Amino acid sequence: MKKNMLVSLSLSLLLATACTRQLNDSPVIDHLNENASEHAAAALEDAGSKIIIAADQLNERLVMIDLNHDNKETWEWKAAEDPNVLPEHAKWFINLDECKPVFDGKYLITTASGGGVGLIHIASRKAVWYGFAGGNTHSAEVLPDGNMVAASTTGNYLTLFVTDPEDTTHRTIKYDFPDVHNCTWDKTRELLWCAGKNKIRAYKYNNDRKNPALTLFKTVNMPQGNAHDLFPVYGSTDELWLSNSSHIYRYNITRNKFTEFKTSTGATIASVKSIQAGPEGYVTFMDQANGIGGESWRTDRLTDFDGNIVYQNDSVGIYKARYFLTNSFSYPDKHKFQQVFNGNGGGNDDDAQDQTASIEENDSHVK
Repeated sequence: MKKNMLVSLSLSLLLATACTRQLNDSPVIDHLNENASEHAAAALEDAGSKIIIAADQLNERLVMIDLNHDNKETWEWKAAEDPNVLPEHAKWFINLDECKPVFDGKYLITTASGGGVGLIHIASRKAVWYGFAGGNTHSAEVLPDGNMVAASTTGNYLTLFVTDPEDTTHRTIKYDFPDVHNCTWDKTRELLWCAGKNKIRAYKYNNDRKNPALTLFKTVNMPQGNAHDLFPVYGSTDELWLSNSSHIYRYNITRNKFTEFKTSTGATIASVKSIQAGPEGYVTFMDQANGIGGESWRTDRLTDFDGNIVYQNDSVGIYKARYFLTNSFSYPDKHKFQQVFNGNGGGNDDDAQDQTASIEENDSHVK
C-alpha cells in the first residue's frame, strides 16, 4: 500500500491533548434491518443473507454486500459523511484497510492508511470512537476490557489506546514491531497475536483498563517474510490464516506448525490481502491484489484459491474483505459493547492540533 512515512518510535507513553466532540442530540438508532437481534450476523444468515464487508478504497467506504441477493449493497459507511468524524479528521480514513465485526455484530473495527482507527456502530452508521495511530495503520483489535490496539506498518509499532471513559489523559502506548500488519485477540490463551516481516509475536495483556500494558510472551519465525493478514480460521480455536507477499498458510498454534495452501495445480498464491472462511455453504475466499481499482494493491474481485470468482464489481477497489460472521476465536458468545471515551479520544496527528475525537454512545440504544 501507499506508505505514510513516519519515524519509528521506541516503546513510549504518549500523553495527547484531545479535542472533545459529543452528541448533544441522542439520535434514535435504527435496526441494522428488520431481522436484527442480539447476534446481528446470525440474524442476517437466518434471513437468507450471506454478507461480506469490504474496505472499498476506490469509493472511500466500508460496504456490506449480500452474496445471496444478487450482490446487493446493503450498507455503507464513509468517514466524510459521518457527522461524528470532524471534517479535518476525514483524511485519517483515506485508504480504508480493515473491517472486523465486533460486539455481537453490531459494530465494526476499521483502520486506514491515513492513520485512523475507528469503532463504527452499524445501525446508525456513525463512529462511536475514533483515534489516530499513524504510521500506515493496517489493522486493529478490541481487547477484552474495551481498550483498542492498532498495527502500523511503516511506523513499525503497535499502538495501545486507553479507552476507559473515566480516564482523562487520553493515553496511547506504543510498542516497537517492524512492519507489523495485523493484530488478533485469542480468547482461549488470552494472547494478542501479531505478525510483521518474518515474525509472529504473541503478547500477554494485563487486563488493566486504566493502566494497560502488553508484554511479549512468544516469538515464532515464519517460513517466509513480509507478513500481511493474520486472521482466525472460522470455527477453530487453534488456527490462524496467514498471508505474505507470495504464500498463504494456516498456522496451528498448538502444534506450532505452518501448512501452506496452494492452487489445485500446486501453484503458490501471492499478493493476498485477506483470507476468509465460514461454515458449511461458505466458500473460503481471498482478496488477491490485481491492480484493478485505482492502485496496484487493490482488486475488483474476491475469489477462491483457484481464482473462481466469489464476487466481482468493476466499480470497486477492495483492499480487504471479511464475512459478516461471529468470530469465536477472539470474542465470547455474548460480546457486549464496552463503553469507550465519553466524548474524548486519544492519538497524535503531527499535522493537526486537534488530535482525535469520539462521541458519547450507549449501546442500550440498540434494540
